[in-house]
Amino acid sequence: MKAKVGDNGYITASLSSLAAGLGECDLAAREAEEALAISGGDQYVRALLLSNIALTHSLCGRKDEALATPARSGREPISLVHVSDLRFGIEWNSLRADPRFQNYVAETEAALTTRAPR
Repeated sequence: MKAKVGDNGYITASLSSLAAGLGECDLAAREAEEALAISGGDQYVRALLLSNIALTHSLCGRKDEALATPARSGREPISLVHVSDLRFGIEWNSLRADPRFQNYVAETEAALTTRAPR
């Protein structure tokens, strides 16, 4: 199906989320990374797919891999991570108690307040 419709990463990212939900974590991680690899240069698509990698690892309970992703997304020109998702989304429950995750949430909030229009 991916080859037939010309996937730009969205289909593969969806497959990674499905695989993670089914407990197929190795497959999910491969699909999430593949989605990013085929995404091309669109910064918005890349931002979404980097978020998907972190989310996939979080759903699989792979804290270290999930928490390594914000460092990767920090090199991108934009981020599509929402603070409210980080604070309240159930997909991040496995990371919420980790001090590294709490630090990431605080940094994300701080970045938003320094960029907010006045």
